Amino acid sequence: MSRLSEMLDRMRQQRLSPENAKMTEAAASEAVKDNARRTQAERSNAMRQRLIEATVQCLAAEGYVGTTVSQIITAAGVSRGAPLHHFPTKASLIEATADHLIRQLYIYLGHAIRALEHSDNRLNDMILASWHELFGKTESLALMELMLASRRDDELSAIIQ
Repeated sequence: MSRLSEMLDRMRQQRLSPENAKMTEAAASEAVKDNARRTQAERSNAMRQRLIEATVQCLAAEGYVGTTVSQIITAAGVSRGAPLHHFPTKASLIEATADHLIRQLYIYLGHAIRALEHSDNRLNDMILASWHELFGKTESLALMELMLASRRDDELSAIIQ
């Protein structure tokens, strides 16, 4: 019996309403397809990325001091064990997030520089493009929050450097 058939049988046994059964059937079908196509490494990387993106959102909204692992779990919509499986400490999650933020900002800076190729006033256009591409992003706000917090937190300072 296929995994999809097993999942559908379990849903039928739970006596879901016809509307919910259709939605659940579609979700089960997609889940089976996704799992069939993705390797464990791909699923693990996707979970790491999901946790990092939730951390960015929490840092931008709550600041470093206000960002807790519980808030990250809620924002990412994952189990309590997921962060511990991928990141043994909050510091390691923050370090991965800082690395991600720096890489993203380099990408945004590259976009800003490419836009200057045919500019007559490169300095002015670079300042404006940097402002829009770098400083108008959630990632920039989150990285600034980490840099400011690292001034008074020795552990964070060691991570950021």
